[in-house]
Amino acid sequence: MFSPALVYRQHDGKVIGRDSLMRDVAQQLHSLSRVDSVYRTEALVLAKNGEATETLTQTATLEATAFGILRRSWVLSRRGDYTWIRESGVWVIRRVEVTSESLINAGWRVGKRP
Repeated sequence: MFSPALVYRQHDGKVIGRDSLMRDVAQQLHSLSRVDSVYRTEALVLAKNGEATETLTQTATLEATAFGILRRSWVLSRRGDYTWIRESGVWVIRRVEVTSESLINAGWRVGKRP
């Protein structure tokens, strides 16, 4: 889904490539017990050079479990511009600009997941 030449600009301005993004995501997912994520397209702009830029909002619920019964949840909200290009006949994301991001603590719970 991501081009090998991906340029990913995080909300804090730091720019990383595809390998760093994949490592970061794998590390984050490894520490979580549950992730539910929804993406919504706000806009799609087609450029004359063949690129397509999609403005997406992501809302995700994240949960980590400790000792099998202590659960902590967060809600992640992220908005960004994702630029798609065709490489070898396949659409891939070449550039990402995260324009806003928030992570809100959704609380603690005790007990097994339903």
